[in-house]
Amino acid sequence: MYIITWKYVTNHRNAQQFEFAYGSSGDWCALFKQSGHHRGSYLYKSDTTAYTYFLIDMWDTAEHYEKFKKQHKTKWEELDTHFRDLYDQEEKIGTFLSLD
Repeated sequence: MYIITWKYVTNHRNAQQFEFAYGSSGDWCALFKQSGHHRGSYLYKSDTTAYTYFLIDMWDTAEHYEKFKKQHKTKWEELDTHFRDLYDQEEKIGTFLSLD
């Protein structure tokens, strides 16, 4: 399993929209569900830092993730541009491989 982790910081004006867009019913997950190799995306809200979120995207392999990203480049860039105003900070924490 290939896991990508992200940290986002938003603000009170955009928090609800951000949660929907990046949550399990949002546009990103709708795009990812087109792949048979996406294993889920999970959004968590910090209980200690306001408007701070942790996002986990899970794929079968890095190759599947990269291939899907290239195949859907136009839609990927469209969503990225469309939702960019919903957060103040985006940080890719890192990528990880499952030991199982």
